[in-house]
Amino acid sequence: MKKVALVLLLSMASIGYGQIMIGDFETGLAPWAGNAGATMTLSTVGVTEGYQSAKIQPAATGWQQSAMRDGVVDGSSHPIISLDVTWVASEWVTTGGNWVELKEIVINSGAGWTQVAATDPVNPSYPGGWDPDSWGAEHTRTLTYDFSGMDWATAIGGGWMQIIPITNMSDDFTQIGGYYIDNVQLIVPEPATMSLLALGGLALLRRRR
Repeated sequence: MKKVALVLLLSMASIGYGQIMIGDFETGLAPWAGNAGATMTLSTVGVTEGYQSAKIQPAATGWQQSAMRDGVVDGSSHPIISLDVTWVASEWVTTGGNWVELKEIVINSGAGWTQVAATDPVNPSYPGGWDPDSWGAEHTRTLTYDFSGMDWATAIGGGWMQIIPITNMSDDFTQIGGYYIDNVQLIVPEPATMSLLALGGLALLRRRR
């Protein structure tokens, strides 16, 4: 009986762990596209999954909703959006301020407009923030956006959904570079959370002995 309980607990620790890929760009861009005058093209820069990434070229400085994924995905069990983003310093020219932020993602759906800020372990003081002087010639990092608080049932039930990365950048750029995204996934909360469940179960079994 104890062995059965242990197997069950370990199974619970792995249930739902994994990811739902919503952007590896190996077969093209769709259902992603440029938005608000921006363009989106396939690239080999900043590839972290497979052989292709997507380059998003904003149309202007300031706040931009430069890309959009159009289509319903079920994130009820995988509510965190994770993406790899790459910037290339040589693409950006500035006369003064030189900062760029991939700061937030919006999910627009039947549940309304849900906007979440990035979690960024590389630059936690300015999540999603990058500048061409501080991070080298080419810089890649992984950002996450936690949509656990969104009403996924209503969002899915509405039958439509838009996932929109939002950038902000200095008005001092005289040449606006693009940014590259790849390996865009819906993931579960940290596996450590589920591992704690398994460890707790092991402790429970030991106490019962």
